[in-house]
Amino acid sequence: MENTLIIANPGTGKTMTIAESVAGLIFNGEDPSSILCITFTNRAVDEMRSRIESMLKKMNIKINIMDLNITTFHSYAYNYIKDFIENRNIVSNHYTRYLILKALEESNAFNYSMDYIIENLVPKLENAIRFVKNFGIGINEIKTHLDKIRENLVYYYNKKRIGNITLEEEIKMLDYFIYVYNYYEENKNGIDYTDILNIFLKHFNNKIYKYVFVDELQDVNILEYKIALLSGDKIFAVGDRKQSIFGFQGGSLKIFSDIIKSDDFDKRLLSKNYRSVNSILKYAGAYMSGIDLYREELNNFSSDKGDGDLIDIIETEDYSSIIDIIKDLDGTIGIIVRTNEQLFSVSRILDDAGIKYSCDGISFQAGEAKREIITFLKGIFYDDPEYIIKALFTIYGSSNLKEAFYISEKYRENPESFNIYDFSNTTIKLRTDLTFSGIEKIFRDHIIPVSLRHGADYYHAALSIFKSLKDFFTLDEMPTRKDFFDYLSLCDVSSGTSNGGNIYITTVHSAKGLSYDNVIYIPEKKRTYDKFIDVISFSIVKACTDYDVSEDLELEDIRIDFVAFTRARYRLFILCNPGYSSMYFIDGLCRLRSINNHNEINVLGRESWLRSLIYDYFNKKNILSYSLVKYTERPFEFLKYFILNLNFSSPAAEYGLNAHTIAELMYRDEIEYNDLNINDKTIYKNVQAIKNELEKLNLRQVDAEKSIIININDMFDDLNYDLKFYGKIDAIFSSGSRYLIIDYKTDKNRNNANEHMVQLAAYKMLFGRAYNISEDLIDTAIAYIALRGNINTGKVDRAIMYKNPGDKNIIKLKSYINNFIDYKNDPEKFIERLYSEKSKEPLFKAVLNELT
Repeated sequence: MENTLIIANPGTGKTMTIAESVAGLIFNGEDPSSILCITFTNRAVDEMRSRIESMLKKMNIKINIMDLNITTFHSYAYNYIKDFIENRNIVSNHYTRYLILKALEESNAFNYSMDYIIENLVPKLENAIRFVKNFGIGINEIKTHLDKIRENLVYYYNKKRIGNITLEEEIKMLDYFIYVYNYYEENKNGIDYTDILNIFLKHFNNKIYKYVFVDELQDVNILEYKIALLSGDKIFAVGDRKQSIFGFQGGSLKIFSDIIKSDDFDKRLLSKNYRSVNSILKYAGAYMSGIDLYREELNNFSSDKGDGDLIDIIETEDYSSIIDIIKDLDGTIGIIVRTNEQLFSVSRILDDAGIKYSCDGISFQAGEAKREIITFLKGIFYDDPEYIIKALFTIYGSSNLKEAFYISEKYRENPESFNIYDFSNTTIKLRTDLTFSGIEKIFRDHIIPVSLRHGADYYHAALSIFKSLKDFFTLDEMPTRKDFFDYLSLCDVSSGTSNGGNIYITTVHSAKGLSYDNVIYIPEKKRTYDKFIDVISFSIVKACTDYDVSEDLELEDIRIDFVAFTRARYRLFILCNPGYSSMYFIDGLCRLRSINNHNEINVLGRESWLRSLIYDYFNKKNILSYSLVKYTERPFEFLKYFILNLNFSSPAAEYGLNAHTIAELMYRDEIEYNDLNINDKTIYKNVQAIKNELEKLNLRQVDAEKSIIININDMFDDLNYDLKFYGKIDAIFSSGSRYLIIDYKTDKNRNNANEHMVQLAAYKMLFGRAYNISEDLIDTAIAYIALRGNINTGKVDRAIMYKNPGDKNIIKLKSYINNFIDYKNDPEKFIERLYSEKSKEPLFKAVLNELT
């Protein structure tokens, strides 16, 4: 294979092209371990793995798909660098914004209102820091090139139309940006995602792969492309510069342009579209036809799906016109917007009309939930009666309106009568110290159950806020109340709504790679000036790399429109303000109409969002694991952990995860005993003692943390169902022809041995069937590495239980899988079994109320 660039127009099968090429290499004898497939998101990884696996099956090639490294850039880089770094903590976006806000407050940079700073400027500064770092530019480089940066700043300010600030203010803003960037780097207490890439490039010293497949080349930044080049001998890149819409994150079209001009790459163009009717493709091509750069690539852009209907350009003053459009459409409907503010508005319109939808972003209800939670928590952590009374009026206030009004009126009449220690009120009872354990209890026992009763948006907003708070308490050990609420205000909330139905609301950037039968696109008025923070980014990159990145962004608005158009399969609607439609109307390809009023859609009753979520989960879930199926007999726990994603961390779980990491690193000789803390040294010694005992039996470890995935009908012949089973084996030992599978456990006693044997029954099947090894040659054992009593004596012991799974264990495993299949075939069986359970948890009652 030569270095190859595939220019893939939308819907032309770029992932399938990668799959065919990967399968072809393996078919011709290449070792799967010599191939790296790398992309951006976990969703893209899953799609690529599925396509490659299907192609391998079609070509009758039998390999374990987990032996093929299909990964994201950041996962690949992190797995390589984790042994070079002491602090492995990944700094979240929320904590990044929190540090930026603290730096802005210390420097007193802005005279804007705090709300505007938090909602607008902090996210833009976060993005600017990431943008600059994605070009490999650190704070020292900025200081070194400061004179040139200032010179560039004057150039860009005069060239661009900058709104609302003077040149003097722009120059001063550069000083603030440097201060904020430096403050962030000094106080982040960990590494961010761009650091991962930079550290990889610093330490990487040899090529690992013969072939590297790069997806979405148009969105690759300079650091990521360097990683791809360094990692393999040959590059196979797929992308489309017409779909480059992540330039604001540092994606560089320069890479794409340089490859097109290079003689070192074989170039191919994919033009046949498998997604859309020709009317949509003709419109999208005509819209881009004024750009010479893209014209040739669109010459033969077409499909065999028929001509299709004209594009509807709809002039309207109000997003509520959507109601009129969707009521006459069949199939899936994608409502695609440019900004979260638009998404917020559209979701509110659909909420008011009682229309079910799924939402990828911040819906109106999710935003309301965030405000309610902040108001409620202020009543918990501040002594001010005003805060407490406001908390009582939220949905989380645990008081009915009559009681809340009574307390409020009583305070108005006599402020001295208000007692914050009046434990007769449920809200006041929740008052606690500002600690993570206190916050966790409030969310677990109160906020999340109440949110669940108020719908999917409230629930997902509450869950996303809670999960982000753990970072805050981890990185800020002595927070003040102000710190806490500043951080809380900066947390993004995602509705994560899956309310059933056929309507999806999303931004263009989130819709990348997706498609819908019908698309309703709501563009945003093109900005006529560059933001003052963008100009600083341009100036820094130009001074440090001599690259004018502003040119990459000049046509980005048009490319964003192009991506939105090409998500549609059969119908495309574009909603515009009157007088703005001329930008989108193309004679002969469109029809123009106006909608000034919409007809109300009355929905009599709404199906439980939680029931829809349960149905959606079982419909989509196709990969099982022992940790999942073992809960099929305990539906409430299954619901919590896997459907509602309430995986609250626990010291026991973190202890077990850490112990497994130590065991793996010991096998790979990537850990030093003297570098460990006292607790980790105990685990290390116990694992080593287990290994020593096995070596006396002539057993040598041959693998660790081995991932295997097979079809369930390869485990049980009579389970002919399209499901896969995944497992990760802790350790594999061998004495030649025989094997021993070890499952490390950090249980404090041996009470759960029978359950562990069911897990080992699964692992024994996975290992034997995946590698065609007779199960008679495979033994199993439980290795206890943290045995300790109920009373802490300071002693942590170890033991090996040599035992093979029996028929009862295998029958139990099969029953777990059959339970899941029953639920997948009919989710009502899961709900019926859920009703039969008993639990005192507040969440359980909320679940039953929601499902009733």
